[in-house]
Amino acid sequence: MKGLDGVAITDHNVAPTLELIEKVGRRIVVVPGLEVKTEVGHMIGLGVTGVKISGRVYSQSFIDYVHRLGGIVVLAHPNPMRIDDSMYMRLSRVDCVEVLNASLRPYRIAYARNYRLAEMMKASPLGGSDSHVPYTIGDAYTVVECDNLGWKSIIEAISMKLCRPAGRASSLSSRVLRLLLRLSSLSSTLGF
Repeated sequence: MKGLDGVAITDHNVAPTLELIEKVGRRIVVVPGLEVKTEVGHMIGLGVTGVKISGRVYSQSFIDYVHRLGGIVVLAHPNPMRIDDSMYMRLSRVDCVEVLNASLRPYRIAYARNYRLAEMMKASPLGGSDSHVPYTIGDAYTVVECDNLGWKSIIEAISMKLCRPAGRASSLSSRVLRLLLRLSSLSSTLGF
């Protein structure tokens, strides 16, 4: 899988169970987490398992909840065109900012702006493919410096800023295919 040692599984509103992590984790390191929608955009809780959240949540409540569970919080793919930095700066204790996202456009502008945001927030900069389809996994990723490749060690290294974003934007053909899959899913949901 593109030379990756591991992946973070962060489905919307539900974190994988320990059983799933152990099953998949026999072949590759799986960092558990979940992604939620908040008033400032999407946030990820890394290092949490078996959690299910319904609907939109308040960002600071989510941050506090993830920290109580022993996880770390990622400001996921902040959008430089939609939300002003001051909205993010009001948040207390965000651990990481996804500065490099393979799906975010305009790619270079978003990367530069999000890297500055991570520095202002004193947060670890991360990369992520934000992949909803297997072929874009690893387009953007995070290099983590740690000796032990267990997910808890990876979370600890990220919280200590022993990481850096790497990778590239997903190809145009990958983005078009992803859009077609979304439209197909939407049309089947609507009964077309």
